[in-house]
Amino acid sequence: MATKRHTCFTVTCDICGAEHENDESGCILHYDDPEHAAEDARDHDWAATEDAMRAVCPADDDAHLAAYAEVLAASEAEDAARTITAQEQPR
Repeated sequence: MATKRHTCFTVTCDICGAEHENDESGCILHYDDPEHAAEDARDHDWAATEDAMRAVCPADDDAHLAAYAEVLAASEAEDAARTITAQEQPR
């Protein structure tokens, strides 16, 4: 077969629609799952929630900065909730 259908995930900025790209090639990055996509975006200065439902690129205009702070706060809240849940697990 000459073509195949693939299902993958990409990270897109909620504000401007920019796609998370490879720094060297400029190619849009594709991932097998949304969590890995969000993790890699965060490793490259994006703000992204753990569930990958929100992401903001590191552009520095007012709209991006406000959304970046909001997404970063949501991500930190997710981390805190996960830590509390883990501490509550029976040992």
